[in-house]
Amino acid sequence: MRSHSSLNLPARITGIRMRQLQLFQILIEAGSISEAARRCHMTQPAATEVFKELERAFGAQLFVRGPRGIVLTAAGMNLAKHTARMLSELQSAVSNVESATESRQSLKLGFVSTAMVRLLPRAISLLRKANPDISISMKELNVPECSRALLAGDLDAAVTMNHISFESSEGAAELTIETLTDERYTIAASRALHLGGHRMISLTEARKQPWILPLKESFLRRSFDSRFLQRGLLPPEAILEVSPISHATRLLKQVPALTLSSEWRSPGRHARSWHPLTCPELEPDFRLVFVCRRDYRARPHIAALFNCLKMAMLPRPSMIRQDGRK
Repeated sequence: MRSHSSLNLPARITGIRMRQLQLFQILIEAGSISEAARRCHMTQPAATEVFKELERAFGAQLFVRGPRGIVLTAAGMNLAKHTARMLSELQSAVSNVESATESRQSLKLGFVSTAMVRLLPRAISLLRKANPDISISMKELNVPECSRALLAGDLDAAVTMNHISFESSEGAAELTIETLTDERYTIAASRALHLGGHRMISLTEARKQPWILPLKESFLRRSFDSRFLQRGLLPPEAILEVSPISHATRLLKQVPALTLSSEWRSPGRHARSWHPLTCPELEPDFRLVFVCRRDYRARPHIAALFNCLKMAMLPRPSMIRQDGRK
């Protein structure tokens, strides 16, 4: 069978990536390399190298730098016209394919372990009630892994933590990041740990205590360790590592130690195994975020997932007994 001419492109052309063309389109809109790099969360040298690769691929200079920004050459103007058309056609193709497969919706969701504590189980339950036919596959990943998987198209969305991995990645401009909640952690102290009745502790004293901590590779553990390192102290070693960390307070009845607890899980009046302990220098916090590719955000099942996540954040109504008393 004779090959189609569209398949007989030079290797230097077939090696062009869609992200390079997207960056070229942003350059045209921005008017300068520095502004295009800023919008794409890239360094200027990295953006400059992308444009050099494009010029080598097409064998032509695409623009020149002027006192008021870049000026497209004749070759650059031709490429700009075709780039706009290609990106538009690609978006149309995505929309058409999605419409054709709308009845067979599937969702590939990444998450960090912290999201499973209270948010995701309820959100997924709500999503399944609203969309009983949806197929959901979930994978626990750390923050950098979520970023890479989203950009590679291996995930549709992720519930993760806002982190420099998103802001500094080459394709950060392709992602939508929306805050779900801000969490702050405090210290939970076992009542079996004798602290002389104190309710406040210094960072130096905290370092000397036994700790139940999150896994070393977790974001929360790195945030915890950084509090000590910033003050020239070695972080404490864990006597136990627990994932998710929300389970750690259950161990404090038998294990005399300190651990971390988010404020919303502070003990009620019936809790007797632990009490909150204040250390102003050691209260790690993080922002739980919903992340997806910018062009995925309008997809029905992605929009439905986000709405269910927001609903899951709402407090549950109080249980009321039949006699009217709470």
